[in-house]
Amino acid sequence: MSEDLRAEYDFTDAVKNPHLPAVADSEAQKALLWKKYLSKKKSFAKAQMLLAEFRRNDEPAYQQWLESFAGETLADTSFLRYEYTRYKENITMFDRLCRMEKVSQAEMAYRIQQICINENKFFWGVVRDKVTAAEQELEQLFRERINEYLRSREDSAENAKRIAETFERMQDKPFTPPPRKEPGVTESDSKELKKLYRTLCLRHHPDKTGYYDETLWLEIQNAYEIGSVRKLQDLMKRPVVNPDAQQGSLSCDDILAMTKAVEQEFKPVRAALKRAKRSIAWEFRKWPDSKRELAKELLRKRSENEHLGIKQLVAEKRQQVQSLLAADKRHKAVKITVSRVEGKKVLFNILLEYGVHTKELPLRVNPNATAGQIAEKCVITALGALKSPCRVDFSLPDDLAGELRKVEPGYICGDDLTNVLSRHIVEFNTEPLFRKAEAENITNKKI
Repeated sequence: MSEDLRAEYDFTDAVKNPHLPAVADSEAQKALLWKKYLSKKKSFAKAQMLLAEFRRNDEPAYQQWLESFAGETLADTSFLRYEYTRYKENITMFDRLCRMEKVSQAEMAYRIQQICINENKFFWGVVRDKVTAAEQELEQLFRERINEYLRSREDSAENAKRIAETFERMQDKPFTPPPRKEPGVTESDSKELKKLYRTLCLRHHPDKTGYYDETLWLEIQNAYEIGSVRKLQDLMKRPVVNPDAQQGSLSCDDILAMTKAVEQEFKPVRAALKRAKRSIAWEFRKWPDSKRELAKELLRKRSENEHLGIKQLVAEKRQQVQSLLAADKRHKAVKITVSRVEGKKVLFNILLEYGVHTKELPLRVNPNATAGQIAEKCVITALGALKSPCRVDFSLPDDLAGELRKVEPGYICGDDLTNVLSRHIVEFNTEPLFRKAEAENITNKKI
């Protein structure tokens, strides 16, 4: 192989693998590297242009066309998908809280219901707060013990690695041991440290150099955090790459570094462009009318099937949440009966019965209120009088029972009605408030 071919061959390998040893600076090699760098920049710019064109024109036009014949189904599917996500998150949080507190689901549900009654809070809001507080407490305790252990051991590097792996398995997040500062950092060293750090940041800032070298910035940050003036002084010797400089003023290493930086920026753009090309909306504006008519029928069926599928998943999650909020033996059995006072259109009597104990609550409502509003106010008033979680058999007048707003298990919305219902196990007129029959029909329906 001739020397020129060997140089070209070695040079191509260096471009593909930046970890190879640096090549000798010759005009032929620099010309080849510069050509590859410009080609990479051109491809990068073209990919950015195509992706921006797709997001600005084709994708919105496709969405508008899709909503013209399947907008209602898509809107319902979007809400059901959001509802499914919330149910899933709530169930996961509740299970995690039970494991951290080491109690059963029924015990935890009763505790949270009692907190909601005492502090007038939302059920799932209390679950979220307790999970967050428990996680922070465990993480802080773990970090304190780890730091204390690391400071007391000489072979801390191996221990840090082993403990970091344990922490990642426990918390599903990376653990970074505290940086070790170099001993003997005086006040003058501190001033010099800050001066060198600011100088390096300004010298290698992307706004000035035109590209971002992640490795270099990590070295600068690490040296500053551990207080190493020596490392910062060594970094000051690094040359500053100017991508706008003429080809002749750049070395082969500089061009290789620039090519690597462009490739790093190109990766996410290339991945996004591949996803866009696989999308059905790619080049939508060029579709003929025949293709649009054929796609319309297929997409309508697909949206309907997707809607039924997510509806079935939501029904399953509702049943799962309902099983979490089952009655515990400590739930008191209470019977509540709402009746209209004879001769009074706007006055109702609420009777609470617990064993041999009874209590009556008079309730006056707005004469212009609808039946649904009256039923909701009766429920809120009656359940609000209970001071502990109960198993309630609730009876409403027939004209109000059918107008009461349905509340599904999971209590996604935290309004007054869902708040009071989340604190007790309630059945209305011997029928569960949560429509089990509807959920079963949805589950058994084939897609």
